[in-house]
Amino acid sequence: MSFKWTRKRDGGADMLVKRVVDSDGDGDNVTEEAIHVVPKSQIGKIGEGKFARAMYEGPENFSIPAFRFKNS
Repeated sequence: MSFKWTRKRDGGADMLVKRVVDSDGDGDNVTEEAIHVVPKSQIGKIGEGKFARAMYEGPENFSIPAFRFKNS
């Protein structure tokens, strides 16, 4: 499973969640991908000066619908 965090110009972010599985047992890989949209209100800041960094402050648990497709 992999994650990709992309900051947006409006101060929010998108988190792409991706995993590759062999769900049907035939050796063909299937990819599942989902995007969780994080609004600016759920991104805080921790630290000061050069040590400042963004910090996710949204819900700890959430569900996101995923798209599934077979890799060719």
